[in-house]
Amino acid sequence: MKKQLLLCVIIAIISLNGLAQTFDTPVSYMKAIGDAQNEMNQKYMAYISAAGHGRRARKVEKLRMQTLESITNTRYKIIALPLYKGDNSLRKSSIDYIQFCYNIFSEDYKKIVNMEEIAEQSVDQMQSYLLLQEKTD
Repeated sequence: MKKQLLLCVIIAIISLNGLAQTFDTPVSYMKAIGDAQNEMNQKYMAYISAAGHGRRARKVEKLRMQTLESITNTRYKIIALPLYKGDNSLRKSSIDYIQFCYNIFSEDYKKIVNMEEIAEQSVDQMQSYLLLQEKTD
């Protein structure tokens, strides 16, 4: 309950900040969207780097959760932006892209992490089996 209330307060503050912004040019509007996506991209790249360099599954999972949080925050920032001269197309496509990233991180990468844990368990079980077989021989 407290988390939901805190989330509502954060969204309200972001919304108020978004209403105060005015965008005179398309470039300034696109810059606002790009700035909102910057943190998300940095977290995303840190996660990809950690996963690509074979770090431990638990550390990678922690980075994945931080990336999901960053994606959610970015989505709220872009939702809070006003329409640019009545046109919602750029804002909408940015939100769709962010939702796509969220789906990938929340579902697809989670499956990879789970598969890695299962593989580690299988290796441990195989080693135990081979050791037991060696002892019985």
